[in-house]
Amino acid sequence: MRLLTISLVLLPLLAAFGVWAGFSFWQANRALVSQNQSLDRELKEARVELERLSNLESLLRNSDPEELRALLGSAALGLAPGSVARRSGRRQRGR
Repeated sequence: MRLLTISLVLLPLLAAFGVWAGFSFWQANRALVSQNQSLDRELKEARVELERLSNLESLLRNSDPEELRALLGSAALGLAPGSVARRSGRRQRGR
């Protein structure tokens, strides 16, 4: 009789705790999934930007200064007409 009384009190308490724990863990999981999706989006955007910057760096390293000037214009570079060649020469010697 005593075991029946204890089990009638203990089992509903354990069930209520299980429901509460399941619900709280489910909410925490939803928040983490949302954060993971947000970070995944940021990572994809950063990869795209990195790829673009790598392509730009490759273009700048491998292009002729005259070709760059024709492509971008000396005003867009903010440099005097002969300064691109001087800057690129300095970079190559510094490597």
